[in-house]
Parts: sequence; C-alpha cells; structure tokens
Amino acid sequence: MNLNNFDEQANYKAVDNELCSISDPIQPDKFDGNIFCIWKQEMELYLTHLKLDKHLTEDKPVNHVANTDVFNLASQKAWFHGDYMCIEVILDQLIEPFYALYSQKKRRRRCGYHWRRNTKHMS
Repeated sequence: MNLNNFDEQANYKAVDNELCSISDPIQPDKFDGNIFCIWKQEMELYLTHLKLDKHLTEDKPVNHVANTDVFNLASQKAWFHGDYMCIEVILDQLIEPFYALYSQKKRRRRCGYHWRRNTKHMS
C-alpha cells in the first residue's frame, strides 16, 4: 500500500503499530456486568457498522404458507441469517458466565426481543 498521497494517509490511522482503515469497526470490550449503558451504546454502534442493527428493532418477517414468491423466501432467509449473526456477535462480547447463561438453546430467542428485554431492566 502506497501512503505517499496525503488523501490516502488521511483514511488510515496507526493502532498498535499497525495501519487500520478508519472505517474498520472497533469491537467493544466484553461485557462483564459493569456500566451496561456504555457497553450497550458501543455494541449498537458496532452492530450498525456491521449492518446488523436492524435485527435489534425489526420483527421477524411473517411467513404465509401459501406464499411461494422466491424473493420473499430469499428475503426471509437473509433476515434469519442476519438475526443469527446479530445474536452471535452479541454473545461473543459477553464474559464467560454471561455467555454460558445466554447461549443456552432454550434462552436463544430473537436478538431484538432479547436485547430489548435486557435493556429495560439493566440501563
């Protein structure tokens, strides 16, 4: 990478002696039970950068049995994949005891529902 051009240099910053693009997302610290409000804001920003934030607020698409539209089915499949990724990103940012609690299959609900439920009593 040639960084002789000032415009190119402006798009990069040094982090731990490595060049990173300014557009690279900064992963929040793992949530350890302290300062939930700050962690939540960092997490929402991170999910927004990954384009997964819509899964925090949108309801899952309704599937009609008679609907066989290919675009509708593909849209639903993409939504469920994004929802899965959103859950995994959030779980990845929890310390071990929280991860063990929230990663159990019976507790794995839609990401948005889970996020809103925890946000109400922890913020």
